[in-house]
Amino acid sequence: MKASTLSEGTETVKVHVGVMYMVLLALQYGLQPMLTTKFTPPTANKLMVVLLQEAAKAACAVTVMSSQGHMRAFLQPSRLTLILYAAALPAGIYCVQNWSTQVAYQALDSVTFNCLNQTKLVSTALCVYLLSGKKQSRMQMLALLMLVVSALLLQADGPSSSSSTAATTASQTAAASPAYHQGIVAILGASMLSGLASAVSQQSLQRMSGFELTLGMCIVSTVLLLGGLALSSDASATSQKTWLEGLELAVAIPICTNAAGGILVGQVTKHMGGVSKGFSVVFGLVISGIVQSILNNTMLPVSVAMALVTVSAATAMHTCFPPMPGKLKAV
Repeated sequence: MKASTLSEGTETVKVHVGVMYMVLLALQYGLQPMLTTKFTPPTANKLMVVLLQEAAKAACAVTVMSSQGHMRAFLQPSRLTLILYAAALPAGIYCVQNWSTQVAYQALDSVTFNCLNQTKLVSTALCVYLLSGKKQSRMQMLALLMLVVSALLLQADGPSSSSSTAATTASQTAAASPAYHQGIVAILGASMLSGLASAVSQQSLQRMSGFELTLGMCIVSTVLLLGGLALSSDASATSQKTWLEGLELAVAIPICTNAAGGILVGQVTKHMGGVSKGFSVVFGLVISGIVQSILNNTMLPVSVAMALVTVSAATAMHTCFPPMPGKLKAV
């Protein structure tokens, strides 16, 4: 009887902790675009911002692996070679994806960014199918179609924050339109690359832990980004000043919250399961819509509100209706 009571108490604590992580992940997902736009200057070197993000993720991975006593095994030459070899391709893809994401952060509002970012489910599903033959259920296929529809809704509309500025002139609106559509192209491209990198990473995770792959990708990404910085047009005798130009101490805020998001995903999956991660994303989308409306002191445009509802429903559907065993003949 006591053992049963103790077990129930432990499970209750686990659920409470899991719910706390879900709330934190939803807040991080919903507020990340706003934090990045607020604290990352548009003139900042985007390759340098991505490099700092990789450093933050590497620090988190090293901390966790050291606490678990796995760093010594990671540093074994044969093991390290295997990990770096497996991390090379996804790391290169993620470098381009993260750069595109930084471009989109500066051009799109948080709701549009988060909604379009969810189209990565479409590219992930396609790439996983092409690489490993894993199919989607019919409900998941419907959810993916809904994501495509939401992307079309957002692409057809202008910046959702423009309605909050009554003094916007015609010339300003004309200038904003190309940047907005550039942001759409950037985030859709980043989402496609994310799906490809996720599919490749899934195969690598069959041979190593998530933290090992993350740290390996950070090492490869750092080498690639340093090479990109050295070869960029900004490289010169005063390259260090050029690389850091436009960066302020406040940029550490979105970098740290972005790194924390990766840890929160793992904790939510550990305590509540992968389905709960999908619901955290839905709550994050709702949070971004509410906060943006409050900050702009205006209602969201109809097309953006429709896209927000569509993406939230599609994410929940895709999470809750995986292919059933023995019914994998779905398209």
